[in-house]
Amino acid sequence: HGIPADFDPLRYRPHQLFAGHPLTGEPFETNPGTGLPRSLAWREIWRETLRPRFAEWLKTRNR
Repeated sequence: HGIPADFDPLRYRPHQLFAGHPLTGEPFETNPGTGLPRSLAWREIWRETLRPRFAEWLKTRNR
């Protein structure tokens, strides 16, 4: 499909959970209510950190 792997939204299953950013290895902050490391689903990670890069990539492809 030609999308670069580093911001491909289909790289992982949408609900797959991670305790740290899967591309950078940086751990997520702890949950202040429980004191445990926070887990995020790939969908949330992609939406919060990679979506802007994906949008820029799409703009350059559609010129």
